[in-house]
Amino acid sequence: MRFTVVAVLSVALFAIAFGRPHCCDENKVFNQCGSACPETCETIEHEEPEPCPEICVSGCFCREGYVLDPDDKCVLPEDCPNNATTYAY
Repeated sequence: MRFTVVAVLSVALFAIAFGRPHCCDENKVFNQCGSACPETCETIEHEEPEPCPEICVSGCFCREGYVLDPDDKCVLPEDCPNNATTYAY
């Protein structure tokens, strides 16, 4: 009996500790190894990409084809504000 209780608690704790978080934005998905420098409305305006360290960052990221707007929402590039550089990041 004691073994069963310990086993169930262990599985529950493992699921809580390593479960995938829910991404609230409908255009975001959880990625265990995403970019440290996600594309934004501001960065897509530059012809040359900014240098970015090649490290894995876990969290919620925009779906393919979407970028972060100044309000941290994932939008299509054509839906970015006309002058994204006026926003502070």
